[in-house]
Amino acid sequence: MSSLLKVIPDIECDLYIDYEYKCHLPVGQMTKVEIRRGTYIIEFKLNDFILHSKELFIETSDEEILYKFDYLIDNQSRILTYNSKEEETIKSNAFDKDVIFHAYRDGHGIVIFEDAPTIIYDSAFEYSNFTTLNLPNTIIELGERAFGDSNLNSIVLPNSIITIGREAFVRCDNLCEIFLPDTLITLGDYAFYECKSLKEIFIPSNVISINRSVFEGCSNLNSVFLSQGLTEIGIMAFYGCNNLYKILFPNTLRSIGELAFCGCDSMLSIEIPESVEYIDERAFSSCSNLWKLVIKGSPTIFDMAFVACTSLREGILPDGGLMPHGSSFRGCESLEYIKIPKSVTEIGGWMFEGCSSLVNIVLPDTLCVIHGSAFQDCSNLQHIHIPNSVVEIGNSAFAGCTSLKQIVLPKNLSTMDYRVFSNCYNLKSIYFSSLAPPTPSNPTCLRLKTPYEFPFCEIYVPAESLNAYKSSVFFQKKSYGILGFDLDNSAV
Repeated sequence: MSSLLKVIPDIECDLYIDYEYKCHLPVGQMTKVEIRRGTYIIEFKLNDFILHSKELFIETSDEEILYKFDYLIDNQSRILTYNSKEEETIKSNAFDKDVIFHAYRDGHGIVIFEDAPTIIYDSAFEYSNFTTLNLPNTIIELGERAFGDSNLNSIVLPNSIITIGREAFVRCDNLCEIFLPDTLITLGDYAFYECKSLKEIFIPSNVISINRSVFEGCSNLNSVFLSQGLTEIGIMAFYGCNNLYKILFPNTLRSIGELAFCGCDSMLSIEIPESVEYIDERAFSSCSNLWKLVIKGSPTIFDMAFVACTSLREGILPDGGLMPHGSSFRGCESLEYIKIPKSVTEIGGWMFEGCSSLVNIVLPDTLCVIHGSAFQDCSNLQHIHIPNSVVEIGNSAFAGCTSLKQIVLPKNLSTMDYRVFSNCYNLKSIYFSSLAPPTPSNPTCLRLKTPYEFPFCEIYVPAESLNAYKSSVFFQKKSYGILGFDLDNSAV
């Protein structure tokens, strides 16, 4: 045992090592402990020992000193001075909860580095109870979980840090302030995950990407300052930051990742700069207090990008821009107005489904396809003009639009699926303008009921095509109530 542990106490005392190689030190006024490390790490507890110790040496061999700690015994300041003259790095788990800093898990303290290490390796301060750290200006890298689950409330990062590793500050619940230096280039995934006391962050200009979940769950983060040079905001980067209300996107930003701002309930308005090329799925979903959206460029907007933004009242998409994919505005129940770009050719399925406050919408003359359920359950939609450029309307496109009273279908409509107007109980008249009756895109749907489930609705078709409509698959079960009108002289 003496090859592993040497104790020089002031008084006689016992010492033993259990089968897990954990050294239990007795209460006593010891002045010095030496531990020689082999291929494994000896874990020890200092709860009773720390207030009486003066020096602690840990060695990798009998000859080479790796660490020296001088404990200045003061219950008020609890200062620990770290002094390493033989090593340039702080090794993995050097300050793990089961090793050196176990003594401080129930206390507080300040760590002062007197020499010049360059790297703090993985888990070095994980679970430690130190509240304040001032790192020397030689540190260039913080390893994975370097300060994870620790009790830090503030830390000064020197203007030498290049890399903050994955989960470096994960769940530092008391960390309320941190300044990221200008030298920083890389922010690892989950770097500040669930730092619930963090309120403000400034991202320096050398950081080009905020990686996956870097600030996810930072529930008190209210202000984020992004520098010019940032090109990417990654997946779930600010997911669940429900107090975030202030963020300005730089005009160097190119992509906003999936779920990047999902659940950011305090965001009121956002402006997407022209530089953005991609807004990924659910990027701003469930931002329940977002009321205004301005998109200046022509980004590709993926499915459900703004789904369930229940307070969104106004959306402005630029002329020449692309229409979002799929159900981007699904469930935006407060949306009253949206400007659709003139260049749009398709409106995706479920795009505006459940937008119950939408009263009027103008569709551009470039539009060709309205996909299934695009306007389903827009219960306050009273009027919609479908341009003659539209050739296809998908299944249930206007189902549940209970405020519609009349609708005119375009002259070039050739394909229309079943149930397009199902449950439109107040719809009194539908005008078909195409000379040839439209056909369903999926012939297997012929076994279904007629698409018109409104017994009091009158169907108007061009007089010259009346027989063709009556014999078409759409009206086989509703040959009555189909009226002809003069297409050339019609005012509808």
